[in-house]
This record gives sequence, structure tokens and C-alpha cells, in this order.
Amino acid sequence: TKMKMTKQMTINKNQIKGLSILLISRTFERTAFYMIMSILILFLTKELNLETTKAGTFYSIFYGIITIVSLFSGLLGDLTNRIKVVKIGMLLMTILYFSLIFLPNSYLILLNGFILLGISLGLNNTNISVFVGSIFNEKNTQIIGLTGFILYSIVINIGALFAPMIATSLRDSFGFNSIFILAFILAGISFVLYLIFSKIYSKLDLFIERKNEFETEKKYRNINLAIFLFVIILGIFIRFILQQRELTFTFYIRDFVVNGFNFNENQKYLSIIFLLIFVVFTLIIRKLNWNKIFKIVLVGTIFGFIAYSLASTFKATDVEKISQLPIQIVFIFLVISETILYPTISYIIYRSSPIKFKGLFQGISYTIVSSQLLIFGIRIYEKTNPNITFLIFSLILLISAISIIIFTKFIKNKESKLLEIDE
Repeated sequence: TKMKMTKQMTINKNQIKGLSILLISRTFERTAFYMIMSILILFLTKELNLETTKAGTFYSIFYGIITIVSLFSGLLGDLTNRIKVVKIGMLLMTILYFSLIFLPNSYLILLNGFILLGISLGLNNTNISVFVGSIFNEKNTQIIGLTGFILYSIVINIGALFAPMIATSLRDSFGFNSIFILAFILAGISFVLYLIFSKIYSKLDLFIERKNEFETEKKYRNINLAIFLFVIILGIFIRFILQQRELTFTFYIRDFVVNGFNFNENQKYLSIIFLLIFVVFTLIIRKLNWNKIFKIVLVGTIFGFIAYSLASTFKATDVEKISQLPIQIVFIFLVISETILYPTISYIIYRSSPIKFKGLFQGISYTIVSSQLLIFGIRIYEKTNPNITFLIFSLILLISAISIIIFTKFIKNKESKLLEIDE
């Protein structure tokens, strides 16, 4: 049994090679994407002389197209050929980045160009996350793919970290076209790497690609469905609370902290460091199961609860502001919470979703769990005060933690019965 477990908990060299190439490809693609996003509003207002409101509408349409297409592109991958869907998306993306160099400064032409770009990006998002999960070849009650989703979060953070700095430097030195040229080059490199990955992936004997063996998953449907529904609902609340760091918590720092400054500039550095530590942690704890996975979620939720509980006790006014040290502690705890929860929840949603429709449910989770509900936090902040706002946030996380504890006990019993059946 021990030898069997060891074999189950490892992946071979070709799987590691394929995952590595896919992650490097994604790093280049995300860097190109965040470069464009970081200068888009400025480009529209400076080059097209658009009003800020109209530029914001343009930005929202572009981002909305990505979200809508991401919702359905996973299903397209499920029903057709996922490798080809992403190949088309990446080729179209590369061509469109190149076309940005030559497109005239016309609002309608650029809008149509960015709508097409949004479609191409949407074709990639959910399907690539399915590749990250499927390459681990998990079946039955195996839980080994969390490391892949953490690494996936790292490459996205790397792109988000360096892209704005590169874009700003290029814009100041050579103008906006230099950013589009580099985005095209990075997208081209990403596309070539993806083609290499697709050849490796096609040769792997993966359970998820064996359409005739889907029926063997039947006995796990009930536990997987329960996990999926629980985590989708939990993810909505947790995401809503943790995203408040970017808005209500930032406003609080601006208004009530001595020499208030933007902690968010340091967030990407901290996230990458904490994610690397998280990777090491998952590699040390080899024999993961649903019970341990939900304990990880519980730890992440507790970090968030402690952060907002501390913030709710701070006494500050416009005249008597608080020092930066306690706020820095709260900020670090929030980043740790995000570092643990975001990739873990993404992985749970992937692992527990129906095997025939991994792409569809990745799209649903991308749209629902990632939805921006920040405005509700602002309304609470405006109608009450920071202390009550942060207390409400901490209570939501406390309720989430309690529900995780209860659900973990339920899953532990279910999982034990399935393991007995497997043996």
C-alpha cells in the first residue's frame, strides 16, 4: 500500500516538463497583458484625447469581454479540442498585439480591435487553468495538483509585478508603440512555448483525456458536488472580503494612517515570497487529502479574520491618526490570507468539478468567484465607520471559518468511506 501511495503522489519527468513550459509561456503572456492594461487608460486619454469616463467605459468593455468569453471558452474546450481552442486564442492574441502598432487612433477601430483581443484572451484563461490541473493526472481521491495552482499564481504575480514598470519605462523613453511591439514579442514567445507544450501534453496518457473512462468517476460525484457547491459559495464571500484590501482598506490607510501610503505597491513582492513558501509547504506535506486541503483553507481564513479583527480595534480620527506599524501587520496578514486562499480555492473548484466539464466549471468559477463586489464594501464603509466595517468583514470570515470546520468533518467521514471502497 505504501509503494502504491508513493507512486500515486508523484508525477513523471514529461509531466513536469510540460507544466514548466506551460507556466513559462503563461508568464510571458501575462506580462504582455498587464503591460497593456497598465497603460490603457493613459493611452486612451493621451493619444485619443478621450475623457476619463469614456476611457473607463472602453476599459470596462474590454475587461467585460474577457470575462464573458472566459465563462464559455472552457465549455468550448470540453466539447471540442482544448489544445486547438487555446492555440487559436494565442495566435489571434499575438496577431492583435502586432496590429495595435499600426491601428489608427480611431475610437471605433481600436474598440473593435480590443474586443477581438478580449475574445482571444478569454479563449485562453479557463482552458490553461484546466491544463494546469489535468497534467497532474489525478483520479479517484488523489489530491496532488495544489502545487501546480500555487505555481500558476506565482507566474501571474510575476507578470503583474514587472509589467507596469517595463511599460512605464518604455512609454517614457520610446512612446506607446514600443509597448505594443514588446507585447507582440512576448505574446509570440508565449505562443511558441505553448506549441511545444501542446506536443508534450498530447503524448501524455492522462485520465482526463480518456473520454471512455469518465464513468469510473461516478462513485465520487456526490462528494465532489458537495465540495464544489460549498467552495463556490464560500469563495464568493471570502473573495469579497479579501478584495476589500484594494479599496476600503486602502481608503482607510489614506484617511487615518500617519503619512498614509500605498501598501499595495509591495503586495506583489510579498505574494511571490509567500507563494514560494506555500509551494515548499505543499511539497513537504506529500499525502494531501480533502481533510488537509480544507484545513489549509481554514488557516487562510483565520489569517484574514485576525487581520480585520485587529483593524476593527484601531481608534483613529482625522486629527489623531494611527501609526504605520499596526497597519503593516494587518496588511501582511491579509496578503498571507490571499496567498493561501486564492490558489487553494481555485484548485478545489478544478478538482471537484465534473470531469467532463472541467472547462465549463472553471469558467463559472472565474466569473462568479472572481466577480468584483468591492462596491458593497464601499457602501458599508460610507454608511457606518471603519471600525464597524472591519468588524463586519471579520464576522463574515468567522462564520466562514466555522462553516469550514463543520464541512471538513462531513468530508472527512465521506472520504474515509471512499478510501475503504478503493482499498
